[in-house]
Amino acid sequence: MPTPTVHSNAFNFLSFVQAGVDPRTGQYTCAISLPELKANHLCGPIVPLSLGFSPMSSRDIGFGKGWGLHLSHFDPVTSILSLSTGETFRIAGPQSAPTVPERKIDSFHFAYEADGSYRVVHKSGLVEILSKTAGSEEAWVTQMFSAEGHRVALAYTLYAGEALLQRISDDYGTLLSVERSTTTRTAVHLHPDKGPGGTPLASFILSLNNGELVSIALPTDNQAAWRFVYEPVNDYLCIKELRTPLGGHELITYASQGHQFPQNHYPPLPTVERHEQRPGFGQPAVERRFSYSSENFLGFNANGLIWDDDGLDNLYQADSLYTYSSTEMLWVENQALRTTARTFNHFHLLTDETVTQNDNVLSTRTTYHGSPGQSFPQQPAQCQLPDTVQKIWYLKSASSQTHEEITRTTFDTFGNLLTQHNPDGTLETSRYYPLGGGDGCPPDPQGFERNLQDKTVTPAHDALGEAPTLRTAYRYALQTGVGAGSTPDWLAISDEALLQVQDDDGTEIETELQRTTFTYINAPTDRYLHGRKLQETQTLNGQSSLTDYAYQRTKNARAGETVQHTVISLSTDFDAVQKSYTLEHSLLNGQPLLNRDDNDVEIAYRYDALGRVTDETVAPATEFEATRHYDYVLSARDDQQAEQTVTNVKGLKTRTLMDGANRVIAEHRQGADETQPEEYRQTYSARYDSRGLLIEDTTSDWLLISKTLRELPLTSTYQYDDWGEQRSVTGPDG
Repeated sequence: MPTPTVHSNAFNFLSFVQAGVDPRTGQYTCAISLPELKANHLCGPIVPLSLGFSPMSSRDIGFGKGWGLHLSHFDPVTSILSLSTGETFRIAGPQSAPTVPERKIDSFHFAYEADGSYRVVHKSGLVEILSKTAGSEEAWVTQMFSAEGHRVALAYTLYAGEALLQRISDDYGTLLSVERSTTTRTAVHLHPDKGPGGTPLASFILSLNNGELVSIALPTDNQAAWRFVYEPVNDYLCIKELRTPLGGHELITYASQGHQFPQNHYPPLPTVERHEQRPGFGQPAVERRFSYSSENFLGFNANGLIWDDDGLDNLYQADSLYTYSSTEMLWVENQALRTTARTFNHFHLLTDETVTQNDNVLSTRTTYHGSPGQSFPQQPAQCQLPDTVQKIWYLKSASSQTHEEITRTTFDTFGNLLTQHNPDGTLETSRYYPLGGGDGCPPDPQGFERNLQDKTVTPAHDALGEAPTLRTAYRYALQTGVGAGSTPDWLAISDEALLQVQDDDGTEIETELQRTTFTYINAPTDRYLHGRKLQETQTLNGQSSLTDYAYQRTKNARAGETVQHTVISLSTDFDAVQKSYTLEHSLLNGQPLLNRDDNDVEIAYRYDALGRVTDETVAPATEFEATRHYDYVLSARDDQQAEQTVTNVKGLKTRTLMDGANRVIAEHRQGADETQPEEYRQTYSARYDSRGLLIEDTTSDWLLISKTLRELPLTSTYQYDDWGEQRSVTGPDG
């Protein structure tokens, strides 16, 4: 049977989008981040690339069953909108005034366009246009606009009836291309013509077997890869083994009778019951086990709940007293060392988390700005935002003796944080300009209430000393969109003031301590320069320091590419001292190619296809030039260890070895033996326990004694309490 489509807002929480086991749903998902695209010569928008797997999807949209890039798309048949954030919502209402029944906070605006496309305007400023691809029922994002009006275009081709991303491009060329050349291979090319000889800057090769993604090879000499093994459980495709390019190995086992559907509408949804992470190379595995209540995020055992595939969250029909829970156990020496019990309400909100290890307990209880007993449509906009977060530490053997910390927060109906009372007694208060604007802020061009007017930090009333109340106030200026009228206007901070606030018989008196003003380049027809920062003026005690910026695109001979050349000039209005320095950044990814440290020393950089530094050159193109070189090895097979080798200016090498959890576990250096300078000697080693905590490290020196090179190890050991905090350190001297 086909895999059921489960619409639940439990999937809208971040823990489901990241790799690992989601305690709400019991699912194991994986998201692999590729280098993000910084479009239009660093002007934006930034396109994050994340290739994610979900067992809830059996579709193959070019990357293998269950895999896909996180791109926004809309299904006009079901009216389901899937956002790049991982959230999904059903769109309701007429096309002239669409609504989002299960969205309380005004985080995006959705609109039907006259040409048949769809517009999604995000609170972040990003605008997405979704359009249909010929032969596909769904509308995928085909254009993205930054708040300033810079654009990227996305093109698709049809693969097995699905829209497969083919290309992402900006005003200057192609940023990314995707080739599904056969049923067993998909290639993702980053900047496909910007590498050596017009080749791709980086290519990620996806290998498939029977429609399943089995490996993602990275652009390294040894083709290091992510590797996957799957198993079908109740018609769901689940990852059971994962090997990482760092040499890590994860094993996941499932309970086939996991989460039951109401009325057993579908076969049970399998849940993870055991997750083992093996870092290898002499380090112990970290094992976690999971159990779940019979009640679950699907609404099983909820009185009166009738399952419906209408695209809405079925659990929202449940009684307000309905809860479900899961327990995560850190498994050490065949028993649970630490348990984490979590309880969620019928809106999938975490209400209680209790961590227990031996006699020690940490309980975190969260209440929300909801109205008890009310259905979701009757709830206030802030119903999914926390009201109080109460942390209680205690011993089970003495539960009456507790340490308690409470954080209280309030929000407006737009989801903006208004107040936060911290456990230390400080109060943070924020105000926002209204939609229609005000003194210091024009109306918001995209119709969001999001522009911070000021933020005040008030010290605790009973605190020692005389800490002042400080306020940071902001003003905004309207900027013309790129293209002189072809794109909407946008807002930029024009003024930031730091004020001390004093109370004078109930009247606030503000004293300015510091003010910073900003101006921007106003050249709407120049897509490269328009909107960039032109000048920053910081005024303190009536005296101003000015920072001026100048930008141009120049050829960098060392990098072999055109770069962003930025000249930063520093001056003041109270003396004649001036200073300027130059920075260079890659126009492809924003990485620094020429930088300057605090001692005015220039440093030039080179990178490999994965964006890792390969050369670091001090005082380039001078007689004092000195280069440090980096080499990397990732894991392409089970017994291969990830390592980094640094060659210093004298040609001596230091090799650092990592385990599969990306922890440094050994370091070897050349030069310890003057008679054999190229021989490596161990200078550092580390051991971790099955909780993932560092328990021992050794730093070694080497000394020539009676013509014999001897190791002088200095070992420290570490112990931890049941709260997970470091309890003691035993040094080399005992």
